[in-house]
Amino acid sequence: MPKTRREGALDADRAADVLRDLIVAGDLVPGQRLVERRLADWIGVSRVPVRQALHQLVVEGFATERATGGVAVSDLSPDQVSELLEVAHALDAVAVRRLLAARTDLSSLRALLVRAGSAIDGGREADAVRLNAEFHLRLLDLA
Repeated sequence: MPKTRREGALDADRAADVLRDLIVAGDLVPGQRLVERRLADWIGVSRVPVRQALHQLVVEGFATERATGGVAVSDLSPDQVSELLEVAHALDAVAVRRLLAARTDLSSLRALLVRAGSAIDGGREADAVRLNAEFHLRLLDLA
């Protein structure tokens, strides 16, 4: 039976979570090529969700598209990290101003902060990083 669109999205989300956790933990190292077929076999999903997950990781900055084709784990210099953080802070400020002006319900953001705090307190660094990314994406969605 074919999967529904949402089930496919769940596979892509799961694949992205697994890969993000491996990158944060250092199990996948900067510059390492991310091969769809091997990753799909290892995670236990088809290549399509892995392709979608790799695209998401590129958007998030965890991976980069190689000029020769394919995707590799990002290798960012300290200056690049600083520039990305500066842009992220500026986007956050704009988003917060919009949320405050619209009097948007912030309960989903609070819930993510609580979960991230628990991850930090529990020493689950990869979970904290993933939840931080979710928080910022949700912040921009709400804005």
